[in-house]
Amino acid sequence: MPLKLAIAQIEISADVRKNGRVLRRFMAKAATPEQQARIGDQTGGHVLLFLHTDDFERDYQSMRTKGVHFTEQPRHEEYGTVVVFTDPFGNKWDLVQPSTARSH
Repeated sequence: MPLKLAIAQIEISADVRKNGRVLRRFMAKAATPEQQARIGDQTGGHVLLFLHTDDFERDYQSMRTKGVHFTEQPRHEEYGTVVVFTDPFGNKWDLVQPSTARSH
């Protein structure tokens, strides 16, 4: 299923369970015309959110087959493998598989 966020339409509360812990995430509805005008441009064109994966190729291919829009080709950086994609509202995300070895 393509990534869908309904930030402008409803308030979202989601419980994510991981390793026995519950992580709660909230997203607020844009309530004013000024807030609505900023949807998709909260960061002035920069990436807003980061989606980490333990298998870049698996998730990248899965997202592609489901119609996710990528703005570039995957690339390898010092910190890991990354590609930028957009959600239906124009927010930019990084799909990232961090490098296993980090230098300090």
